[in-house]
Formats: sequence, C-alpha cells, structure tokens
Amino acid sequence: MELSKTELKILRAIIESNEATAQEVSEKTGISVSRAYALLEKLEKQKFIKKQKNSGYIATKKQEVIKLRRIFRLYSPGLIEETLDKPRLRILKSLFNRPYTVRELSSKTSLSKPRVYNYLQEFRSFGLVKNVGEEYLLATDHQIYRALRIMFTKPPGYHPELEGEGAITWAGKGEYLLHTQHPELLPDVEGIVIASPTAVSALAEYGINVFPHDVTFYVSETTTSTGERIRESGHVPVEDLILHLLLDDPYADENKRYIRWLITGNEDKIDYKYLKDKAREYDLTNEINSILYDLKPVLKRRPE
Repeated sequence: MELSKTELKILRAIIESNEATAQEVSEKTGISVSRAYALLEKLEKQKFIKKQKNSGYIATKKQEVIKLRRIFRLYSPGLIEETLDKPRLRILKSLFNRPYTVRELSSKTSLSKPRVYNYLQEFRSFGLVKNVGEEYLLATDHQIYRALRIMFTKPPGYHPELEGEGAITWAGKGEYLLHTQHPELLPDVEGIVIASPTAVSALAEYGINVFPHDVTFYVSETTTSTGERIRESGHVPVEDLILHLLLDDPYADENKRYIRWLITGNEDKIDYKYLKDKAREYDLTNEINSILYDLKPVLKRRPE
C-alpha cells in the first residue's frame, strides 16, 4: 500500500464520516473540490473506496482499509498521516524487518541517499528511529510502532470475513482478539465461536474499561481452554484478561499499568499457575515475570 499524505487524509475523512461526497471531503481536508474529485477517482480505482448512487463515497473492506480504520481510531490526525506517507512507509517497512544503513535503505527503497537520510533524521526527531553506528532501527517502545505492527503484520490463519467493521489485533492457533465498533455486523462464519466481548467484561467485572471504545472480542475457531473458561464463568477471567492486554499490545505502557491494577486489585482471585502456563504458551513469560517481579513488594501472596 502506497498512499500520499493527502490520500490518507481523504480516507480518514470518509472512514470517520462513514460516507462523504467530494464537497464534504474538500471541507474536511482543506483541498480543492477539483483535486478531491481526482484523488477520489484514483482511490476508487485502487478499490480503497466505492462510489454510491447518491455521489457519496464509502470505504471498502479491503484489508489495507481495515488496517487503516483501526489505526485512525488509535491515532489523532497529523503525525500518523505524515508517517504513513508513501516514501516514508517504504523506509519504515524495511526497518520493520531489521536494521539498515542509509546506503542499504537507498538501494532497497529506490530513494536517493540524501532523501533517505533526511527521512531518518525526521523519524529520529520524534523518537521513532534510533541509530547504532551506521545502522538505523525502529524504537519498538514508540507509540507509532503499534501502527506499523498493524500495517506490516498479517495474523496467521487470517479470516477477512471476520473483521467486519473492525480489525484483528492478535491471532494465535485458532484464536483471535477482534476489535469492532459494530459487533452486530459481524458475520456468522462456520466453525467460529465469538466467546465474549473482553472490554465489556473488564468494565462489568473489574470496574475498569481497559480497551478502546470499540468492543474487543475473544474469538476461537475450535474449543480452547480460554473459551471454555469464559463460557463457564460468563465473563473473561482475570488471568485471561491480563494475557489479552499483553497480546493486544505488548508494548503499550498503559496496558501494563492496567495489568498491575488488575493483579493488585484481584490478587485473591488469580491462579498464578494458570497465568504462567498460558503466558508460556503465548510466549509472554518474560513480560509476565517482569510485571510480577515489580509487584513483589506490594503483593500479599507471592506468586509461585
């Protein structure tokens, strides 16, 4: 996907409005109506948007659009459109896989070395990229890194029909975390069980809304231990909610704060053996052990 900053602004305007005419796009983005028409036609040819009979445009369910819908919900307008602008995105996509020098990036992206260097300095200025010697690498703890993860990774066993109006943020072996603002639009897919909305569970059972304003579902293709526990209790058990927070975004400091709050506030309910066993299964052992170690001084019951 290679879109200009202006094209990204147009897509955001349509996604956030659900439907918009060229005139409305012009008003929302500040570009002329004639330019809006030209870019809308281009985006329609690329199947990012679809024209309606009333001259309005709606976003399609193309995978790139679904990912952008999720990103636009997470980030305010401005920096994210600058970052995902097509020449910059080429550089970031390369760095997402491994570090590179300016010369290597120039060769890989077909951009001149001075241009690559200028973009890298721009990324360094707000902390998204750092350098070690001549090599440049992404800062995985930066807030925009999450957008790049959404952009550049494809969940294993991906089901495009599942996403509806939302996006899969994590996928394991036959299980997913799925964000959507319109759960009523989720299609019935054979073999898929939508076990529980985890954000609703967090609010109702634990007194805190730890996910975005859309609804987060735990979804499974087959019977899973997590799905069984959810069905038995009628909500997401605290151990699974802790793991879901890490799976949803392991780099988010906010999620880790919520996890600490959940552990200290529900210490008597937590089955530490189950938590650690599942953490091992999800390759989250280091993250869980680090959080538990930090909480040692305040926990009444020491985790085994």
